[in-house]
Amino acid sequence: MKFVNIAAFNATKIMSVIGWHKTNLLSYMWEGRIMQKFIAYHIAIFILTCITGCGTTRQMVHFPDQSKVVEDQGKARIYVIGSPLFMNLASNNVTLTVVADKEWIGDIVGHSYLCWEREPGNVTISGRRLRSNIVNINLESGKTYYVIAHIGPDFKNASFLIPGGGEIIVRLEQVSEENGRVELHKCKPPELIK
Repeated sequence: MKFVNIAAFNATKIMSVIGWHKTNLLSYMWEGRIMQKFIAYHIAIFILTCITGCGTTRQMVHFPDQSKVVEDQGKARIYVIGSPLFMNLASNNVTLTVVADKEWIGDIVGHSYLCWEREPGNVTISGRRLRSNIVNINLESGKTYYVIAHIGPDFKNASFLIPGGGEIIVRLEQVSEENGRVELHKCKPPELIK
């Protein structure tokens, strides 16, 4: 016990010579604890945001058999593939509602896709909830068509530089079968199918 008292006395004497007082040491320790709590709190909020920010890709129309090129040979198959901007947390977690000729096909979130079949003829595919362009395709029976939905910030508007500012937009693009298959292999099918 005597050794502990001598050590505490020597530590106090050394701190007073350096210019540290007992109250400064306690406040320094207190600030360290506050900083640890502050950092832990923000890490927890970030993780919760990443987990809860994820949506679900769901398809509202019949999802055809993926082992066949086209399930019904009298129809054409259409894939709409979500392609969010890499490393952009916002564009990976937004929901794009896909509409074909005013019919709700489903919702895409992140790297996922929707697939359905339609009668031959002209079809107009567009996105809802986000600003999107339109793609018109003249469908032929027995063929497969691929549309990539590029999801990302609107770089034409400088407001994306302000934290919390900017707008996420969608650029729909019809691609070749080869490019479409490459993108399709990177994606997940819908999780919820009607």
